[in-house]
Amino acid sequence: MKKILLVSGCSYTDKNFESVFHPDLDTSWTKWPELLAEKLNMNCVNLGYCGSGNDYVHSSLLDYIVKNNNNLGLVIPAWTRVVRRSYTKLNVRFNLRWDTHGDMNYFIKRSLRYYYTFQQVCKTLNIPFKQMHMLEPYKSAIGEEQRKNTGKYTTRKEAIKMFMLNSYFDKIDEKNFIGWPVEPMLGGFSMWDKLDQNTHFISKEDRHPNAEGQKVIAETIYENL
Repeated sequence: MKKILLVSGCSYTDKNFESVFHPDLDTSWTKWPELLAEKLNMNCVNLGYCGSGNDYVHSSLLDYIVKNNNNLGLVIPAWTRVVRRSYTKLNVRFNLRWDTHGDMNYFIKRSLRYYYTFQQVCKTLNIPFKQMHMLEPYKSAIGEEQRKNTGKYTTRKEAIKMFMLNSYFDKIDEKNFIGWPVEPMLGGFSMWDKLDQNTHFISKEDRHPNAEGQKVIAETIYENL
């Protein structure tokens, strides 16, 4: 029986992704989880969901692991931007592009807590895992959008300082986190950083990876396993 590649993430991972900007575009090209599973000769369980925040990525993986952890060959969370929030109410899923209940320091600590607890669960259960950031953690949170939602502006350098000084930062196992510490100014990278801005996206309006972009993501992960 083949092992399972279990992944979760946002729209960059969702196998059912459809372009809002180009609704008539056929986006059924193979996404990176399925491409990677083929390289690893594993069956793919893809829990990616458009618009999701890191709370969904974290909870969807742990919920699956609690119920089905006997045949897992590799588990990968594709973390997204820290300011997002996902929750359910009356069995309906909601995704917020910006969580208004918190500030940058809270958003960063919350996501670092997810990285660490996911890591520790996998280690305790002896489940192979690799973490990575699909999107830059907080770049989109710097600027007018942040001022609009919180009334306060945090510079990128301030966000990086919050990231590095957080008590969870040094507890992350960098050998099992592709691109750690994520931020290019610290020598890390996200998958976003590996994509060519002119050739690996659907269009200038739709900044989601096209078929070639998905291949680059899969290959980058594969090379760093």
